[in-house]
Amino acid sequence: MNKGLEHYYAGDETWEAFVALAMPDWGDTGLQRTLLERMGGHLDLAAVIYARFGSGSLAWIDTRVPALHGLTPVACVGTQKRVRRLREALLRMDFGGPV
Repeated sequence: MNKGLEHYYAGDETWEAFVALAMPDWGDTGLQRTLLERMGGHLDLAAVIYARFGSGSLAWIDTRVPALHGLTPVACVGTQKRVRRLREALLRMDFGGPV
């Protein structure tokens, strides 16, 4: 059986350091408030998603993602197992920054 990304979760310390990198982009825009609400109040997830996808964030959270076993990111906030899966997927994404 194929293990989900949650089995490879890098851990809360790594995740928190990653979230800290995304927080400077977080503000109080209408898009960000909607994103936070749609992500079940998970500010950490909302901030990282916004840092990665910007104005496309709301569209992305409703997209089926193969790395999430075909789930949408918004569907991952229902259980801790799926939250870890989403976190690990976000940790592994190329954010397209400078090399």
